[in-house]
Amino acid sequence: MNYNKINLMLPTRGRIRDTGKKNPDGGHIFEGPLAKFIQSSAEKTINRTSDFISYCFVVNQNDRETMECIMTRMAGYNFEILVENEPQPHLAKFFNMAYEQTKFNEPDRLVSMVGDDMVFETPQYQDAILMEANKRNGDAFIWCNDAYIAGPNCAVNFFTTRKVVDATGKPFMKSDCQAEMIDLIWTEIANMIGIGVYLPDCVIFHEHMDRLPENLRDETWRRLNPVRQAAHKNLDQTAQQAYINEVAKTLVSKGIGKFK
Repeated sequence: MNYNKINLMLPTRGRIRDTGKKNPDGGHIFEGPLAKFIQSSAEKTINRTSDFISYCFVVNQNDRETMECIMTRMAGYNFEILVENEPQPHLAKFFNMAYEQTKFNEPDRLVSMVGDDMVFETPQYQDAILMEANKRNGDAFIWCNDAYIAGPNCAVNFFTTRKVVDATGKPFMKSDCQAEMIDLIWTEIANMIGIGVYLPDCVIFHEHMDRLPENLRDETWRRLNPVRQAAHKNLDQTAQQAYINEVAKTLVSKGIGKFK
């Protein structure tokens, strides 16, 4: 199979707004982290974005401003909005929802984990990612340089195939990971069986709010941070490692990767 498309899947809340201004061609001007994510991911494809990239946004039912901004900004692109109604952030639920419900679910389209605080910096990033997936016949878990603190150690952004995810026999994300660990779990599984591919020269800059003084961090960060802290405090490392070992063993048993 030739992998030739990517679905950018991301939960988002309160990180885009219409400035009320318009550019010279009459288009609305948007600001906020999500606006930067959309702009950079589209312009850095170099060629026509919709030939390579689709967008699956997961938005809370009460966040009407984000929905309206996305619908205006994304006109002409391949995109969809899935609506969630969780009282608190729950990243595993949101990404599993995107994986299971997206209409952009062709076998030759990669799935992803990305965030609305990321900025694509490398021209034709999609070519670098897709090339690695095709070199390995889809048996690949690929992540890019976040230009922040994770680098090769943790896939804070990642791209893989439905072939890999479905072979696990599990949901896309470990279902009890409310705010943390989904990236680390996948990274450890991929590295354990040799399907992890880190692209140091392909940069998706992680403009994490932790970089800023606390008084400058936005409401989205403030909603998520207590959940993050609780996740670390309550982490059962033994159970998490058992899950990683189980998924890795299942993938190898199905011919994907091998233990290093």
